[in-house]
Amino acid sequence: MARSGIDKQSVKQARQALIARGENPSIDAVRVELGNTGSKTTIHRHLRELEAEEAAKVDADAFLTDTLRNMVANLADQLQKEAQDVVDKARTDHAEQIAALFREIADRETQLSERDKQLQVLSACFAEEKEEHANTRSALESAVEDKREQELRLKDQEARLSEKASQIASLEEKHQHVRDSLEHYRQSVKEQRDAENRRFEHQMQQLHVEKRELTQKLGEKQEELSKMARDNSALTTRLTDAHAALENQKSENQAQASELVNQSEELRRFGDIETKYATLEETHDDLLNRHQLVQDDMRSKEVELAGLRAEVATMTKLLAVFENPSTGQTPTNTKRGRQ
Repeated sequence: MARSGIDKQSVKQARQALIARGENPSIDAVRVELGNTGSKTTIHRHLRELEAEEAAKVDADAFLTDTLRNMVANLADQLQKEAQDVVDKARTDHAEQIAALFREIADRETQLSERDKQLQVLSACFAEEKEEHANTRSALESAVEDKREQELRLKDQEARLSEKASQIASLEEKHQHVRDSLEHYRQSVKEQRDAENRRFEHQMQQLHVEKRELTQKLGEKQEELSKMARDNSALTTRLTDAHAALENQKSENQAQASELVNQSEELRRFGDIETKYATLEETHDDLLNRHQLVQDDMRSKEVELAGLRAEVATMTKLLAVFENPSTGQTPTNTKRGRQ
């Protein structure tokens, strides 16, 4: 299989090696010398060109004097030396540039490694914040559920409180009716006593005449007074019971008011949880923005690193061209001489 890249210089070197060993530089011998690579047509063309060049050189040497040949040889040596100096300087400059580029690449890789570490730290922080955010969200959902239950309990307590208030109003109305009845009774008793006093004075004037009748009527009146006293005692007992029921209802209302205060404190704590959740949301967004900035910076550094590597590859190719000056051909001639 023919190998691309067999040029005239390679054929020339193989031909000179065969001639130096005293062998015939035939097409097959040259191909074997080249390692069984290259097209025979290409090798044949290069051999003909080399033979033509040698023939022309012999003809030219026949017309040159020794002085001119020495001058040409000296000029060729000087040109070779100057070209070698240029190549050496170019090689030295290129080596320095390559070293500088490698140092810059090392610095950039160090920076990239540091950015990777920063990214790992930020990723860990982000994971922790995300976990805390999930925990907070779970706590918030639990708090919302508790709040909903508390609101239901609060509505139930309000309904019970409204019912108790209605009962208190009813008891107060009954108490007022009892007080009105008692006041009416006292007024009636007072009026009756006034009437009795007037009647008693009238009876005192008729005491001697109506002693027996007054004694009988007095007994009747005493019985009525005893009955009224019993009724008054019963009404007083009912009034005392009503006062006790009212005091109990007030105690229950105070307990329910304390429970409402505790529920208000729980609602305030729920507001604090919502505030903390909003703060965690802002922290989460900030970490996301920082993570995006670090990724953008890393992509920019990777683009710069790829550019530097391309420059190194270009300089390496140029150095390879300068290190092969003995061909006596430009890159354009070499390209035309290839298959």
